[in-house]
Amino acid sequence: MAGGPLMVGVSLGGSVPQGVPPPATLMAAARHAEAAGYDALWCGDHVMMYSPMIEPTTLLSCFAGITERVRLGTAVYLLPLRHPVTTAKLFAGLDYVSGGRLIFGVGVGGEIPREFEACGVPVGERGGRTDEGLEIVRRLWSETGVSFEGRYYRFRDVTLAPPPTQRPHPPIWLGGRSDAALRRTARFGAGWLGYMASPRRMRESLARIRDEAGRIGRDPAAIAGGLLLFLHVGPDRERSRRRVVEDLGARYSQSFEQLADGYCAFGPAEACAERIAAFAEAGVDNLVIKFTCTPAEQLDQQAAFAEGVLPLIRPAG
Repeated sequence: MAGGPLMVGVSLGGSVPQGVPPPATLMAAARHAEAAGYDALWCGDHVMMYSPMIEPTTLLSCFAGITERVRLGTAVYLLPLRHPVTTAKLFAGLDYVSGGRLIFGVGVGGEIPREFEACGVPVGERGGRTDEGLEIVRRLWSETGVSFEGRYYRFRDVTLAPPPTQRPHPPIWLGGRSDAALRRTARFGAGWLGYMASPRRMRESLARIRDEAGRIGRDPAAIAGGLLLFLHVGPDRERSRRRVVEDLGARYSQSFEQLADGYCAFGPAEACAERIAAFAEAGVDNLVIKFTCTPAEQLDQQAAFAEGVLPLIRPAG
């Protein structure tokens, strides 16, 4: 996926300050996204968040049943909160029923320690559990009779049937900005998904990931550069900026007044396209758009982006 035309997806069903959108709203947004030319549907993951979230395999399975073309991705799944054998089974099934459309995006989490406590996982073990979990998931998706003896997980002779449709396994993407996250991407990732990052940060992080990939014998060009971008389309730039600041402030329970200009996109279609172009020049070839709007405005935002921004950021056809 790296190095090709700009791929654009939309994130649905994540943390929404106004509450969980009704199922009919989510399904309508998914159908519209496929018809309007988006390339993927994504959703986030938290067991506990400041506002409600839907469990990702549940939501993406629903999307799989009402779409045919779009990819289905997690941005990102908190792997250390679950046992990796169970995770591998769940997502193998999702890839199977979707006809091979899964992108498995993984993160370590940790910004909400109480969800780790609730799941019985020490938050300080999240990195090690993620590393072991990724190795386990990858092997279970591509091998039979798998045994594993690690610090956190141990099992013998496990085979998943049916396996994922994609061979040797669905693409694994990694989120996170720490040094450990970048090294993890170089080792396991088909892509890196940046988050709250400037174009400069994206360029520098992708360079570090690809340098490390080359050092360990992987093809650096095979690692895609992704970005989760918060965005609001509107004719009035300042009003759109306020919507971004207010939405993210409620979503994450902190001020975004000083962060919106560096990390988000807002305003008329031309302004959004210009901002996206800066990220593309920094190496981003996959966008995950999270519209900062109410559930009732989701379809309007998707349509405004598809009609006004998409033609400006990628060639026709």
